[in-house]
Amino acid sequence: MQLLRGVLVLSAAGIGLYLVLMKSGADPHGAAVVRDHAAVFATAIDAELERLAPACITIPGAFPRSPMWNHIPCDACKGLEQAGLLAFSDGKYHLLEAGEPYYSRRESRFCFGEVKVREIAESLPVHAMDGTRFVSLKYVPEIHSPAPFLFTPEARALGLPEPLPAKGGGAPWLGAEQIITFAFSDDGGVISVSPWSGYRYGKYAREREAGAWH
Repeated sequence: MQLLRGVLVLSAAGIGLYLVLMKSGADPHGAAVVRDHAAVFATAIDAELERLAPACITIPGAFPRSPMWNHIPCDACKGLEQAGLLAFSDGKYHLLEAGEPYYSRRESRFCFGEVKVREIAESLPVHAMDGTRFVSLKYVPEIHSPAPFLFTPEARALGLPEPLPAKGGGAPWLGAEQIITFAFSDDGGVISVSPWSGYRYGKYAREREAGAWH
């Protein structure tokens, strides 16, 4: 009788948990989708990182450049000047020799490293809303070939990622963990994913870290 009572209590607790998850729109088995399709999600994260280029600063217009170009201010120019990569004279910012290695004239931007996903640290259960399924995950970025500038206070002031040493110190250089949410569909085992910038749910909804990229 005692054993039966225990089974009934556990069953009731399980039903309660299931109802809570169903009410919130979460799938208790959904986290497996990230584990089973980790390569797909990693590729999608890398594509987002290539698009966002978090270790780069885009500055529309060519140097020498006025502080205001086509009604677009150069918010980053002052910080780059303080870092010794630009100089300001005659009412314009000029690219210095120290900034040349990091500046792409074709893309009109400074790049101080390449960021890719190193590993997926964790994921939440799938969340369904209006017929769309979402999954949020947290990943560790790796900063490849970080420029010396990335280690400076000026880089922090510009919102660039800080390279953090891996265990033991030195390379690989890691960035702060990032959260990203994907909408996804599964067609006969072939999964397709699409990033939803800024959308969070569950415990991640309360995590609004400074320097978030997504």
